Amino acid sequence: MEFILSWLEHVPNFTSVFGAGGQTTVGKPNKSRSQGYAMLAEAVSKQSKGRLNINGKNMRERFQRHMKVYTTTKTKASGTGFGVTEEDSRNGIYTVAHK
Repeated sequence: MEFILSWLEHVPNFTSVFGAGGQTTVGKPNKSRSQGYAMLAEAVSKQSKGRLNINGKNMRERFQRHMKVYTTTKTKASGTGFGVTEEDSRNGIYTVAHK
């Protein structure tokens, strides 16, 4: 996952997957999102030295699943009662996993 995030930090790569936000590009034709995910899948396959052989569709599905889990967890984490409270500490609970 770390490789994917570092790949997306490069602006042209990010734009190829998520688009330019409605902005038109000058000179080069826009790539479709499916082409962007295919480029990401190729980069992941190359980085894994052939251990992961995925296509653009699989990459999009995996990425969307990870984003859904991330946003759900982030929403829960920002809510009241998530994490270790002072009351939990008094009861001997020091990590979220122990809850």
